[in-house]
Amino acid sequence: MLRRLPDVQREVLVFRYLLDASVADTAAALGIAEGTVKSAASRGLDQLRMLLSAEYEDKRVRRVHPR
Repeated sequence: MLRRLPDVQREVLVFRYLLDASVADTAAALGIAEGTVKSAASRGLDQLRMLLSAEYEDKRVRRVHPR
């Protein structure tokens, strides 16, 4: 799923949530502003929720209505 996100969103999510880096450390490592880290994390999480929800619904529909 992460591969489907834009590069900046993916990189921010990896630093923030997989590597447990702070906003300041993520910004410094990626060379972007702290505000950009916050907005990219928010947008990336929203996008992941949408992708996961769509995948869950697709699997649920297939299970209920097998082809």
